[in-house]
Amino acid sequence: MLKSDVFDKEVNENYLVELLTLNSKCDFLNSLVEETETKSGATRRVKPSAVIDVEPKLQLLCQKASGKVKTFMLNKIGELKKKGVNIPYVKQHVLLRFKFFQEFLERHNTDAAQEVCLFKPVLYCNLLTL
Repeated sequence: MLKSDVFDKEVNENYLVELLTLNSKCDFLNSLVEETETKSGATRRVKPSAVIDVEPKLQLLCQKASGKVKTFMLNKIGELKKKGVNIPYVKQHVLLRFKFFQEFLERHNTDAAQEVCLFKPVLYCNLLTL
């Protein structure tokens, strides 16, 4: 079940399956919302009752997954602080593997995505000044 997977599973490469499933469900939910034009010419979004029922639960799952992914990404970037770490290797092989995690954050939690993006240059500057 998606809810238990998002809440209970550890974030790693296998967690990507849950994020992709969550993304597809969000896309499907957004496809059900219809835009209609009012008499004044403005567009209005009409949500079916099923979307109104499911949307808060799906948003809760996205928030929980975003929090877990943010923590995971910050920990992965923080691992670069360890002594003797091959930084170019980690950047190329580890962080690029989790590129979709950053895209998920950008889509569902822009504040968390921005925090992760801002953490990288600060860390790199600190590492270069050591």
